[in-house]
Amino acid sequence: MKYIDLDGVLADLDSWLRTIDIEGVEKEEAFNRIAIEHYDRIFAESSPIIENFRLLEGDYRILTALPHPQNYFRYGVKFGLKIDEIAKRRIQMYKNKLEWCVAHNIPRENVIIVEARKLKQCFCVPGDFLYDDSRQTIKEWDFAGGIGVLMEPSH
Repeated sequence: MKYIDLDGVLADLDSWLRTIDIEGVEKEEAFNRIAIEHYDRIFAESSPIIENFRLLEGDYRILTALPHPQNYFRYGVKFGLKIDEIAKRRIQMYKNKLEWCVAHNIPRENVIIVEARKLKQCFCVPGDFLYDDSRQTIKEWDFAGGIGVLMEPSH
């Protein structure tokens, strides 16, 4: 099976994050602040990385993750939000990813959204491919017996 990450491979999340905060890509705190404050727009407003849409040929699944729940809730509380509001914002981010995929002609049944990046490796069967922009995710995928392909950012 061929798995393809969404953020940074098909959706240019990094460029969108930089429109909010230049440190949004590099620093975990900036990313989580953006994810809390702009939950209704994050992922949804990312432009497609058209040159990578060639990966959508043949049999594939999108394998993408939400921000780690522990970090997301920790930052949400830090910003003064109640737990139920934080949970609603995380659900909206999930919906944003699905809507982005559907808007770009990716069938819903081909989309897998996990609760944290580290869980991607749970889908690996030895020999499966993963196209991802995270070196750590690629390392974990390879360790699980898959073949990780690092997709360098396009900027």
